[in-house]
Amino acid sequence: MKIPSPCLALLLFAFSTLASAELVVRIPAAFAVAGEKILGTFSNKDTSELRVCSAADGKLLQSVPLPAPAIRDGIAIASGRVFISCRDGSLVCFGQR
Repeated sequence: MKIPSPCLALLLFAFSTLASAELVVRIPAAFAVAGEKILGTFSNKDTSELRVCSAADGKLLQSVPLPAPAIRDGIAIASGRVFISCRDGSLVCFGQR
C-alpha cells in the first residue's frame, strides 16, 4: 500500500476526528505517520488523547487517554514504541515491552 504524503495524511486524520454534529476540524498538536497508521494527539478543556487512524482511509483504529495535553510536535516513534511529551512535564510511552 502506498502511504499518502504527510499533508494528505494530516487531512485524512483531521477529517476522521470530525464529529458529525460539529463544524470544527481539530488539528493534532503532535502528528506522525508510522507504517500504515497515522498518530495524533488531541486535547480539549476536559480530555487529552492519542488517536491512531488508518493511513488508507482515515478510520479511527484506537484512542488512548493521555494524562495531560501533548506539547506541539511532541511525538516520536522508535523501536516499535510511541513517545509523547506532555505539557505537565511527563513523558508517556506506548508499545510492547
